[in-house]
Amino acid sequence: PNTSCIQNLSDIIQRFKSQWSVADWYKFGLFHDEQISDINVHWLTFPPPDDGHFYALGVLYIFLMIFGLTGNFLVVFLFTRCKTLRTPANTLIVNLAISDGLMTIKAPIFIFNSFSRGPALGYIACQIYGFLGGLTGTLSIITLSVISFDRYFVIKYPLNRSFSALRIKLCLGIAWIYGIFFAMIPVLDIGLGKYTYEGYLTSCSFDYLTEDRSIKRFIFVYFVAAWVVPFHLISFSYFNILKVVTNRTMSQRRGDSFRHVKDDDSKKQEIKLAMVVFGTVLLWFLSWTPYAIVALLGIFGQKHLITPLSSMVPALFCKTASCLNSYVYALSHPKFRAELRKICCSCSYLQRRREKNNKVWSSESTSSKICTHVCHSESNVDMGISMVGEPRSMAHPTKQLDRQETVMEMICLRPSFRNRPSSVRRLARRWSSKSRKEEDHQNDDAISSFDMVCLD
Repeated sequence: PNTSCIQNLSDIIQRFKSQWSVADWYKFGLFHDEQISDINVHWLTFPPPDDGHFYALGVLYIFLMIFGLTGNFLVVFLFTRCKTLRTPANTLIVNLAISDGLMTIKAPIFIFNSFSRGPALGYIACQIYGFLGGLTGTLSIITLSVISFDRYFVIKYPLNRSFSALRIKLCLGIAWIYGIFFAMIPVLDIGLGKYTYEGYLTSCSFDYLTEDRSIKRFIFVYFVAAWVVPFHLISFSYFNILKVVTNRTMSQRRGDSFRHVKDDDSKKQEIKLAMVVFGTVLLWFLSWTPYAIVALLGIFGQKHLITPLSSMVPALFCKTASCLNSYVYALSHPKFRAELRKICCSCSYLQRRREKNNKVWSSESTSSKICTHVCHSESNVDMGISMVGEPRSMAHPTKQLDRQETVMEMICLRPSFRNRPSSVRRLARRWSSKSRKEEDHQNDDAISSFDMVCLD
């Protein structure tokens, strides 16, 4: 029986090599023949999908990577830049953004493999991809659990905030230790499984299709620790938050009042924040539950229900959730919106002010040039009247150059400094201010002499 199994496996591998573009994977020197044996036999039996599927997933992951990195970086940037956002509760949200950002960082591995139509980056890239996926997935759900429990504690006991910062730091440390512990076990390869290729062989995850019972037990324990326990903790927290909100609403209908209006406003903000996080948790639940179902089908022997496409679509949902979390929170949180609005308004204000200054300088320059042109026209008209009998070409030909601005006029007039250096700009401003003062002084002298003549 063992000989027949080995023969069947060799036949499957040979058929796999003939159907898939294995020769293209060798070009990069990272994939070798012995790595084919690391692929589960279940995936080797499927024919390769169309090239359009690979390219479509690669392009889609490029957009998801850009979209996710932009949103998560925006949340981290606002937190580090604005002091008003540096609260213990927002620290948890930033930790969620960091976790989702790490999940999008591994996207280049998937993109490269997709355009290569297979695992061209080899074993090391597979382990990195699987480790980041296990770490960020676990860290995200644990962070959301901590957020929900912290909201419950704050709303249930609003006056007991003496150790909130220390409590959140401890929870964050536990979340990172929790995620690293479960993500490192497959990397160490201690007999509890390892990260292997799945679906279109462009991504890696836990080997949930194995027949080894010890590996199945580990995956089931991981499912309970990283999905069942956090889900129950989140459900418990939000169920009690709903009870507090309901009781508070009923007390307000009976005519009861709070002692401090400021505390009431802060509680309302906490409740709004809890609702926002609940939406984030719901998004996480809808995104990660299909992938958890696929893993459970694998460890319970229902392999015939799992196809490469049915395993890639839930993985795509997971990446989409990590990209949308930051946008959902940033667009819903009032303080983040306010700080983002301030940044946008300040940038637009500086732009408008710069454009206004440019318009002022250019308009003054234009008006000065118009006045100069009118003066030259008037002088030319007078000159033409005084020289009626002379030919036009002979009437002071040097005067025809008066239509062009002289060097002194170009310096004295207020030009548009849109493309001038700063030193020339300062000199021209000083010169123009001096010329204006001299003109004003001459006008004052003329007015005073005119008044003296009129008095005489």
